[in-house]
Amino acid sequence: MSRLGVAIALCFCLSGAALAQDEVPAAALAAESGGRWDEALRLYREVLGREPGRADLWVRVADVEARLGNADAAIAALTAAVDADRQNPELHVRLSQAHAAAGNAGMALRSIEEALAVRPAEPEYLRAGAVLATWAGDHDKAFERYRKLQRLEPENEAILLSLARVSSWSGRTRQAIDTYRRYLGRQPNDTDAWLELAAAESWRGSYVAALGALEEYRGRFGSSRAYTLALARALAGAGRPSRAMEVLEPLWLQDPDNSEVNLARTVALTTRRDIGDAYAALAAVRRVQPESLETKNVERLVRATLGSSVGAGFSVYADSDDLQIATAAPVGSLRLQSGTDLSAGYARSVLQAPRESGLGTTAGDDAVLQRTWGALAQTFSGLTFSGRLGSALADERRVTEYALGARWRASDAFEVEAESGYGFVAISPRTLELGLTEHRSRVDARWTPTISAAIDLDATYSRFSDGNRLWQVRVSPRHAVVRSQWMNLDLGASVYRLEVSRDLSNGYYDPQRYEAYEGTAFPYVKISEDVGLGFSLAAGVQREEAQPFRAGGSASAEATFGIYRAWLLRVSASATHNVRQQSGAFGGYSGSVVLSRRY
Repeated sequence: MSRLGVAIALCFCLSGAALAQDEVPAAALAAESGGRWDEALRLYREVLGREPGRADLWVRVADVEARLGNADAAIAALTAAVDADRQNPELHVRLSQAHAAAGNAGMALRSIEEALAVRPAEPEYLRAGAVLATWAGDHDKAFERYRKLQRLEPENEAILLSLARVSSWSGRTRQAIDTYRRYLGRQPNDTDAWLELAAAESWRGSYVAALGALEEYRGRFGSSRAYTLALARALAGAGRPSRAMEVLEPLWLQDPDNSEVNLARTVALTTRRDIGDAYAALAAVRRVQPESLETKNVERLVRATLGSSVGAGFSVYADSDDLQIATAAPVGSLRLQSGTDLSAGYARSVLQAPRESGLGTTAGDDAVLQRTWGALAQTFSGLTFSGRLGSALADERRVTEYALGARWRASDAFEVEAESGYGFVAISPRTLELGLTEHRSRVDARWTPTISAAIDLDATYSRFSDGNRLWQVRVSPRHAVVRSQWMNLDLGASVYRLEVSRDLSNGYYDPQRYEAYEGTAFPYVKISEDVGLGFSLAAGVQREEAQPFRAGGSASAEATFGIYRAWLLRVSASATHNVRQQSGAFGGYSGSVVLSRRY
């Protein structure tokens, strides 16, 4: 019997004397008092054969069977007692205790629910129901039981702590955090509660608050092993995995096989995308506790972040100049523990536009672009080198496309990626008919000076085969303002500038200057652990060259199904208004569906 089962059994101290009784056969009582269990059972059953509705005798039979170690027979006798007197809550309680002692959490919970149906406000029944529901994994029911119990005993601090814990386990992080803080206001020296508060803040993504709770812990109690593990987990989730590894290093050197330490190391290494070391840490976890829930959860994280995958996507685009593009693209990647990433893919795009728009072909026909490519990337610590080579076919012209790039994770707070490549200009049917190609160089950088703030920089320079030159730059700061149970919200801004050296009529947008200034919002709705709905909203002003500014904006949404599962489905849609597209149109619409299988 587990410690939880013992706790449940001790919730009540009921005896057969509490039951309404008729006269008990003296011979059976004497046999029971003398330890002649088989004789007592025979005599009790003889009477029950004549009077099967004697709940009190069924209870005595259950007691004797329990003494003999016959758990199933004791449960059967108590079930018969309940059938004989269903309105007696104490019988349901006795049956619940028997099921709990036998490890039958679901049946024990069902029996205590029968007792609560008769006496719904009995504190001891509510307490047992909450404990049993927690044991059975029904955290919603446990939450309701503790809520009722807390209303009956508002000064009971143990109930307050239990309510905070079950609120956290059931995903009610806001309720959990509020309750933990109420509890800690009364019991500020409960070290476990401070760590649990930090964990609840982390689960809803509020890492600033989580680290604040841990700082409060350290100020009150100093450092400890539990504090170090909690700090490392919070830092990894907050995007500071290298710092998390520094915190964990002394614990790991002291006990390299410890599963808790290796669980935290796996999360940090996965967040830092150190593939080989992450899998080594995961292997250490599996050796110690291969079937635990914690192991399964971290395996899902590793697979989702570092796993190999195969998949296919389909996308469509249309704009106010009647340009339409449809693309189908299967792709696969193989990620090795050595840090090598091999990938390959194929994409087929059909582009349509009317001839008179300036975006269509001379004959007004569709343009078809087919691309086949393979890529190799290799990571060395925080530095990744990549290369891509492929063949592209458009309007009977074939071009060898390529790209070379590097990504450097300089620190937890700064990452920069650069790439230079060559290929078709696939903006419209006209660009493909002309066989336009480009040499394209881009730099992307992200700086996160604090856990809540980030600044993105994207810059591109392109040299087109028609002699044109194109510069683009976008700076996008954002700040996390909401981290709640059901939603995250970042607010920010975007400054964009485009310059092109020549104004040509070759099927793409090439003003001397275009600029846009927007406020941005990024709500993310947490439907469940594996389902989320993210939005990107932008509104502001934009203009071409010296023309007056015009209001405009864009909106996009992406639903993700299977965030941590093997199968992942992403469905997205977007729309823009009074914002220039690559083709020159002022409005555009797009949508995509991507299905992938991760390994």
